Amino acid sequence: MRAVVTAARCSYEQIDVDYQTVDASIRQTANHYVFSSAQVDVQLKCTSQDVVKDDHVAFSIEKKYFDKLRDTRRYEKIILVVMVVPTNLEDWLIQDDDRLILHKSAYWMSLHGEPALTDPNQSTTLHIPKAQRFDVEQLLGILSRIGNGKMP
Repeated sequence: MRAVVTAARCSYEQIDVDYQTVDASIRQTANHYVFSSAQVDVQLKCTSQDVVKDDHVAFSIEKKYFDKLRDTRRYEKIILVVMVVPTNLEDWLIQDDDRLILHKSAYWMSLHGEPALTDPNQSTTLHIPKAQRFDVEQLLGILSRIGNGKMP
């Protein structure tokens, strides 16, 4: 996540205590139509499970996280970022004198306003479109929409 945020020329703030289902906050100063800066909070999840399908990422999320991520009364906008990593830790990255390559990818989704889960012990499987890969272009789009007074 930090590599993408840095490449997008944004700032990254890690939240050490996860009271609000927020692991990090990303900020951008830019000349948007509505705001002179944009911020998005991030709940970061990581998995090595086989969740990547043909056109989406099928990620199971517990009700307690789902409820906080769908809350429409939050002041700051929030997204879920699911980082998919190889099963073997040794396969996560390749590094030599010319490059640092991280394997696999991350995908994002806004759950703002999603319908509530009825069962208090229920979890749900999200279908995150593969087109929503968390990369520089997507991050800048998210922040631009927020800076223009819209949803991520």
